[in-house]
Amino acid sequence: MVQPQIDILLATRNGKAFIAEQLDSLVSQTYPNIRIIVSDDGSTDATVDVVRQFAQRDSRIVLDCPHRRFGSARDNFFYLAGLSIAELVMFCDQDDVWDADKVEATLEKMLQMEDGSGRPRLVFSDMKIVDRDLKEIAPSFLRSIGRPVGRYEFRHVLAQSVGAGCTMMVNRSALSLAMRNCDRSRIIMHDWWLSLIAAAFGSIGYVDRGLVQYRQHGDNVLGAVRHSFFWSAVHVEQNIRSMERIIAQAGEFKAVFSDILTPDQAREIDSITRIVEMKPLARLFSLPCCRVWKSGLARKIGQAIALLMVRSDEVRSGSNLFQEKDR
Repeated sequence: MVQPQIDILLATRNGKAFIAEQLDSLVSQTYPNIRIIVSDDGSTDATVDVVRQFAQRDSRIVLDCPHRRFGSARDNFFYLAGLSIAELVMFCDQDDVWDADKVEATLEKMLQMEDGSGRPRLVFSDMKIVDRDLKEIAPSFLRSIGRPVGRYEFRHVLAQSVGAGCTMMVNRSALSLAMRNCDRSRIIMHDWWLSLIAAAFGSIGYVDRGLVQYRQHGDNVLGAVRHSFFWSAVHVEQNIRSMERIIAQAGEFKAVFSDILTPDQAREIDSITRIVEMKPLARLFSLPCCRVWKSGLARKIGQAIALLMVRSDEVRSGSNLFQEKDR
């Protein structure tokens, strides 16, 4: 099997409680040709000390401590992406644990997809949900949240990312496009942005295994939440805010990639971004023309309600839309 170097990008912030277990799982991967680049976002605990101890024992670990605070996982991961020169890149969260063959299994799928065209490729997998002590809660994250696999058309990914960034591998073509000049404050997360790039200009592959033990401990940026009619009814404001972010991100994607989007892709973006400029009654009648919808009936109903109530000034300004709680 071809053994290209793979960069694993690990963003840390006050992760002392779990970082050693994650690093153990990384250095124990069955695929050996990896480099682990760690960027710490101003930790005030012993996270950096733990990483340094591992780096002293394993030269594949490279620690970078930027002299500035990012304040979000998104910006830290974009910074890490700029440090990587590898042809293949994976993303890693500090509080999970990887299966020993995660890199190998993901690479196998990536190589199956490669056709020499140089187009963007993204491969992701499922996760196992575990508690803080790594006891299994559910064997499938995607099934737990009711997320179908196989919906990788661009219009679907505009509304809903395909999976978690910590399960993803992308090629250099996808990463290069992700590093285009843009207003990153209007990007929801690095992994969603890469999913959009792969869906629009390349292809997405899936490994139907839980290759990550996704730890639920109360402070996660991403949580395992299954959307239901009750959830959508109770969390109306959250749905509105989420939709405003989705629309802002879609508009930024069109602005950044207008030179390579197909006319149909541009129309798909317009079908959702133009709704916010309409008055409420006009929005109601325009909903059937919207081509960008989330999966599942409950999510679709929640989205429809949110589209009727999104605030155009919030979408245009991006005011407070993309603030992320400190990790």
